[in-house]
Amino acid sequence: MVVSFASEADLQRNFENRIGLIDSSIKTSRLGIDGTRRSLLNLLQRASETELEGKPVAKSLADKISAQHDALRRHQMLLERQLQERGTIDQELASALERYRELKVPAGAGRS
Repeated sequence: MVVSFASEADLQRNFENRIGLIDSSIKTSRLGIDGTRRSLLNLLQRASETELEGKPVAKSLADKISAQHDALRRHQMLLERQLQERGTIDQELASALERYRELKVPAGAGRS
């Protein structure tokens, strides 16, 4: 690790790049969830209006609702994994910094 990174700042920059990528993915997932949720709500509203008119909901509409619901669940599971990964990266950074500092201490220094 000491060979790969000339300074602690280099190590942090490496992790900041990873953090930036996962944060962008999280933002994109949240936007996807919002869009999918809006689409699902629109479909549900159409189905509700159809039922209020005393008509049966068309199979095609019911299928679209089911597909949107499944897509929403997939987006939510992806976001959950990304948030877990984000937490893991923070832990990895803390561990890497601690290990880097240990490796940077000259042999025999700092030991009693």
